[in-house]
Amino acid sequence: MKSNIQNKLRYSINIFILLLIIMSTPIGQASVSAERTIEKNVLTTGSGTNVTVIMLNDNIQRSLSLKESIPPGWSLTQISDDADQFKATTNEWLWLKVENNTVKTVKYRITVPSDTTPGVYNINGNITTGEGTTSVSKGIIEVTLSPTVTPPTPPVSNVDQLGDFTKLEISPSNSNFRLQLGESKEIIVTIKNKDNKTVSVKPNIIIPPYGGPAFDKGWIKVTPDSAEILAESSQKFRVKASVPKDASIGFYNVMIAFTDEVLPTPYPEPFPSYVHYFTLSIDVWTPPKIQISPQYINDQLEAMKEYDYEIKLKNVGDKEIDINPSVGSEGYSGPYGMPPALTESAITVRGPPSIPANATEIVQVHVKVPDSSGYFNGYINLGIDDPSVPDGGRVNLNFNIWKQPTEPFIKEFSLEKKSPITIEITSNSYGTYPAGKEKNKPSFETILAGPKGASNIKVSKKVIKGGISLGGEIPPWEIDSKNIYQETGTQYIETYTVEGTKGKYTLSMLPRNVPGFEYSISIGED
Repeated sequence: MKSNIQNKLRYSINIFILLLIIMSTPIGQASVSAERTIEKNVLTTGSGTNVTVIMLNDNIQRSLSLKESIPPGWSLTQISDDADQFKATTNEWLWLKVENNTVKTVKYRITVPSDTTPGVYNINGNITTGEGTTSVSKGIIEVTLSPTVTPPTPPVSNVDQLGDFTKLEISPSNSNFRLQLGESKEIIVTIKNKDNKTVSVKPNIIIPPYGGPAFDKGWIKVTPDSAEILAESSQKFRVKASVPKDASIGFYNVMIAFTDEVLPTPYPEPFPSYVHYFTLSIDVWTPPKIQISPQYINDQLEAMKEYDYEIKLKNVGDKEIDINPSVGSEGYSGPYGMPPALTESAITVRGPPSIPANATEIVQVHVKVPDSSGYFNGYINLGIDDPSVPDGGRVNLNFNIWKQPTEPFIKEFSLEKKSPITIEITSNSYGTYPAGKEKNKPSFETILAGPKGASNIKVSKKVIKGGISLGGEIPPWEIDSKNIYQETGTQYIETYTVEGTKGKYTLSMLPRNVPGFEYSISIGED
């Protein structure tokens, strides 16, 4: 069965888009970008399709994991990837070491069970690194009933369909529109007669009997309303969709059958399987009446401490809108299948019951971190009671929980002759919410032991390195109330210089207020 949403992105285009994302990432802000493509977005029960996830690591070497969440009961089969590990029980790929500016591609196949209920299903995914978690763009698959056919003849092309049917080629066979209330859009559908006789074509608008809000055939107009197509000739049809101003928000599906020919079935079916058809999906949406800032909370949390955050909700509509905030999670685990370091009970949310028209309210989020370490990936469901806000509005929560170390990191090295030693220690850059939020500044207790004994070495140079965004990290409606310059990441670099003599050395580094760091040891003059 032909799909009704054809994804035309090519592999090279995906990589180009990801490169643009990385090039626009502020200095000092770590990032892994990802894009998912699905070969067929409409499947019949019992069928399958291939899914590709392309990830691009930025300028920091790191480990990362990709976890894909597919509908319950569906199966996932690996096709190609270069992951170090794959956990089939959780559909998780793990790379222990990913070089900077490296593309990683995962390709797999999903199969829909034959007893799946027709409807729209989602594929979600998370990429987890040491800096936090990034969501992969949601994939949508529509499942339709699989037609029951009589025992087939040997496979034939799309033009030479099963049975003695008229040979018509329809291009495109499907499309999707995204329209606001009161908007219209049209597309040209070309039918080519591959038969050796003239064929009569009369478009018939069909509403599938599964899922979605009620659809009115009056939304669709097809011109011409009929045609006689000579053998080896073509006819163009203009398909126009017009959404009324009082329509309901949601996804709609419609089929246009150009002939009344249907696939045979051994028993009557409530919805015939037409042979010559075009499918159209319409996403009816409206600008949200509640503006949410921020869209995510991403932070490094220290064990046994407490943190507070604010979510600003602005009602730009002319009516009061109820809200009911709550905490939720998808049950995602961290690398190696580690359980979440937080539970939903560690997070409390307080907010007003409603937001008056043209008013702004604050939802308070309080996190009490237990004595643990690891990751937490969840969300605040704001419970916004308005159809313009999908799923009630969500703010994603991505927390990396860590503990202050009590023992230093040790690195041994040696000198073959008397030489100057330059040691540079760099705290990991962190991009947090809110941008520019004050943190305890990183520091290092650094001891160098050598042939003449051990001693604390003093810092000879300090560097503070930051990344600045000109408003890209905040929604446009917030720029008026905030400084346009948003600090999105900060690094602290300490340099130590000592005169070394021939012999063995041990460098001891005990970090404070930093979840990770890098070091370099340079021997000799520059």
